[in-house]
Amino acid sequence: RNVTKRTPCPPDVEELGHSTWTFLHSAAAYYPDAPTSVQRHSMRALLDALPHVYPCSVCAEDLRRVYATSLANEAQ
Repeated sequence: RNVTKRTPCPPDVEELGHSTWTFLHSAAAYYPDAPTSVQRHSMRALLDALPHVYPCSVCAEDLRRVYATSLANEAQ
């Protein structure tokens, strides 16, 4: 029987942040150059939801601020 090392649940802020950025960078790396409308909608929904459901309130507020800046720049 294999015994794997378990990490604490919930993870601490550092581990949560590292895992989140790993996930987001991987999702971006595999995001197609010509996404379907479903892929575009799904990715946008994920990114829009993240600041509202993120377990770290300080990080969630940072995400909201970054998104607001990004959307403002996108509109220009």
